Amino acid sequence: MTKQQIEQKAIKVSIGGTLFMALLGIIFAYLTDSEAILIDGLFSLVSFTMGLFTLRVAKLLNLPDDEHFQFGYASFEPLLNLSKGLLIAFISLFALYSATSAIIGGGRPIETGLAIYYALIAATGCFGTALYLRKMYKQSDSSMVQVDYNNWIIDGLISSGVAVAFIFVYLFQNQLAEYLAFVDPVIVILLILSTLHIPWQIIRENSRELLFAAPVKKVSHQIKEQVRKHLHFITADQLYLRMAKVGRAYYLNIHIITQQQTDLENSSRQDQIREDLYRSLHTTYPDLVVDLIFTREKKWAHEFGQHVKA
Repeated sequence: MTKQQIEQKAIKVSIGGTLFMALLGIIFAYLTDSEAILIDGLFSLVSFTMGLFTLRVAKLLNLPDDEHFQFGYASFEPLLNLSKGLLIAFISLFALYSATSAIIGGGRPIETGLAIYYALIAATGCFGTALYLRKMYKQSDSSMVQVDYNNWIIDGLISSGVAVAFIFVYLFQNQLAEYLAFVDPVIVILLILSTLHIPWQIIRENSRELLFAAPVKKVSHQIKEQVRKHLHFITADQLYLRMAKVGRAYYLNIHIITQQQTDLENSSRQDQIREDLYRSLHTTYPDLVVDLIFTREKKWAHEFGQHVKA
């Protein structure tokens, strides 16, 4: 099975799981009058809706460049992930506001017995799906599968928190009768605050990619080292590099100054260097676009790139 097939299989499993969890959450939220469960269901509903778009984008990423998208569809991936992160953040902040308002208004009584059954079922399903997606992510190296995995972890943590809190309340409901109405909104606040960093991380990382930023420092350093090692016969003051990561694609733009290297001015030699460099990098970075440009004018390289130091 190819990475693309593994990716699409994982996305389909995630879509089916989120639809089930969304229906389960909404039904139990109605029966228990619990906003914590409703938020859980809404997370799943958002994941289901975005999952349908994810499946479509996964198919687009496998298509070649065309007349309308002449650099391919790589930017669709961070755009989709950014949308997911923003939606999750919006729901989280709305839930935080609603829970705070409920506490100020005197709390919100719920049916804890049914809530416990829901939370246990939901937590088991969420973590089970997350483990499956984690396995699929390792095989496919897909950021879309990784984002779905993070979503299931958030869902699982929320469901687990709800289960623990409701079991505690159920066991001590006689002793804590006057505080029962505050349990549900307090749970929502604690869970949202503990998971809000996840959508923020998704938003930050994918915003950088949409803005055509360079890869993270560790990856940038690794790429520079590979380029420097492969082009060892070219001195540092003749080699300039710039790079960007968009979704799963890496874009490298390399300028080589040929003033003092007359053998590099031969077109056959240039093509051989391109081929060797691409093969060397493609092993580690399969979705790779390399522009290797030879020029006598240092101003072009200096304006558009950075030195690749040894």
